[in-house]
Amino acid sequence: MKEKIIIIFFGFILFGCSIIPKSPNPNIGERLEIVEVNQLINSKEKGINLVEKNLSGLELVNMDFSLGMMSAAYMYGVDLSSSNLQGADLSGVDLSYATLHNVNFRNANLSGANLSFADIKNSNFMGADLSNTVLENAEIFRTVFKKVDLTNANMQYAIITESMFELSKMQSVDFSNASIDNSDFKHANLNYAIFGDVYITHGKFLGSSLSNTNLTDTQFISSTFEEANLSYAMAHQVSFIKTNLKGAILLNADLSNGTFEHTNFSETDLTSSSFHSSKFNDVNFNQANMTGANFDSTTLHKASIVDANLSKIRLSESDLSESNLFKSNLTSANLSNSDLYGANLQGTNLDKTNFSDANVDLTNFVLVKNIDTAIGLKSAKNVDNAIFSR
Repeated sequence: MKEKIIIIFFGFILFGCSIIPKSPNPNIGERLEIVEVNQLINSKEKGINLVEKNLSGLELVNMDFSLGMMSAAYMYGVDLSSSNLQGADLSGVDLSYATLHNVNFRNANLSGANLSFADIKNSNFMGADLSNTVLENAEIFRTVFKKVDLTNANMQYAIITESMFELSKMQSVDFSNASIDNSDFKHANLNYAIFGDVYITHGKFLGSSLSNTNLTDTQFISSTFEEANLSYAMAHQVSFIKTNLKGAILLNADLSNGTFEHTNFSETDLTSSSFHSSKFNDVNFNQANMTGANFDSTTLHKASIVDANLSKIRLSESDLSESNLFKSNLTSANLSNSDLYGANLQGTNLDKTNFSDANVDLTNFVLVKNIDTAIGLKSAKNVDNAIFSR
């Protein structure tokens, strides 16, 4: 019995207390120990050479590796906290499961590096090259990635909190299944990025470029996209909750089956975009350009669409009840089979607007323009209850 307890105890020590998984490649490169690394650092002022060296698991805390040559080094599970790697060549390095707290990576080359499962906190990557890096499952907290190159980086399942990506190159970054909170992507280039099934709160995308991005099943909560470019974005079943898109460009974007609550679309360009079968609650499209957009089968109850351009828009079978379309341009718009109960169309342009089989019960048509060229209005449902004069 005593022998069994001893075996169990040693088994717990060997297997139960390990936080970082055992290194999968312990024999890569020449193995260096902490004493040897210190000797190399002390022997030269700058530019230590650790190319292809095996440093896995070492505590390299508060060391100066600036301008070092460390490409393809094997640094699995190392602790580089408070170290200086400014300008170092870390291309192709393996930093998976590394602890990277308060590390200076400014202007470093980490292209093709592996930082999967890394713990990154309060570090600075400003001006660094992280193109083609792997940051899958990394935990990133209060870290600066300003003006970095993250082109083609893999950030799947990453947890990103209070970090900055301002002015960065992030084309084709894969954020699939990531969680992003209170992070800043101001003026970043995110064209062709993948945000599939991502949860983003308090995201800041002011003036950023997200054309041709994949936003499918992504949730944006309390985020801002003012003046951002989301043209040709693929965003099926996207959710925008308490989000500001004022002045954004969504030319030819596909946001069908989306959910939009307390969202500001004022002054946006939605030309030829698709919101087919989407649901809206407390939304603002004032002064938006919605020319040729597809809003068929949408719910726009009590929406504010004042002084907007809805020429050639598709709104058939939609719920526009009690919505405010004051002074909007509805030239050649299709509102057939829509519910316009109690809607305000005062001062709108109805030239060739299609009202076939629409419900216009208590709809306000006071001071509308070109009502004589409207299609199907005279035979619309409940037209006798519509308001045509004050």
